[in-house]
Amino acid sequence: MARPPQLTGTSGRATILDVAAAAGVSRQTVTRAVNGLPGISDATKGRVLAAAEQLDYRPSRFGRGARVGRHPPARAARRRPPEPVLAGTRRRGPPAGGRARLERDARRRRSRR
Repeated sequence: MARPPQLTGTSGRATILDVAAAAGVSRQTVTRAVNGLPGISDATKGRVLAAAEQLDYRPSRFGRGARVGRHPPARAARRRPPEPVLAGTRRRGPPAGGRARLERDARRRRSRR
């Protein structure tokens, strides 16, 4: 009796890498064959699909959701949105610090004399 192949998936299910190893192709080639994308020969596509059927390969639902845009990839970093700019909050004139402030304070002191 033929020994079943060693699966790499932690859940005991065949992964895309298992199918690639069984068919002797890359992960990308398995993706193209399973999703019906162009770029591989009919012979290679048949070999990949036969290996997928033999291993009872079923694509991951999460992986499919990420591919069609329903779920962000797990390692994608989300940026914080920029702070909103409120109308009318812009200061007029130079900032209240540094040289401009020193000059303003000096003028005020001179005018008080």
